[in-house]
Amino acid sequence: PVHAAAAAAEGRITLAGYGEEEANRGVSRLMTSEDDRTPSPRFAVPAVTIDALTGSRPSVDLVKIDVEGAEDLVLEGMQAGLAVRRYRAILLELHPGLLRARGVDPVSCVRMLRDRGYRGWTIDASPAAYRRAIDPAAPIEPLLRPLDDWTRSAWPHLLWLC
Repeated sequence: PVHAAAAAAEGRITLAGYGEEEANRGVSRLMTSEDDRTPSPRFAVPAVTIDALTGSRPSVDLVKIDVEGAEDLVLEGMQAGLAVRRYRAILLELHPGLLRARGVDPVSCVRMLRDRGYRGWTIDASPAAYRRAIDPAAPIEPLLRPLDDWTRSAWPHLLWLC
């Protein structure tokens, strides 16, 4: 394991944690100006790019991105690998509300992958889809929806293939 946050550049970033009273405890996110006005826990962590972690490999089978509204920064730190299609599959959980809170249009994340030649789908996260997915012999196609369906979810899960 690498004890660092994936980001656009190497260095240090400050994360805000959730308070004990919050429903989604144990999840951290980038600090925002709103966090400066709240007593949420905060901590500085090292930051690395996915490109720096994977640059010595000709290909990477899977990159899973679930970074609570910093998806744009992680994707920026993957530009070299995206350009040469080093990343064969990317599972991306978008957090549109948290991206917008930082002034980032979530469409920019989708566009970044699409512009680099990746094909994307929205993963059906319904309870029925979860029940179907339990069967390892189940085909994946019924679990995938058109990419544009992502706009109907508070935090859509997307599959991208090169």
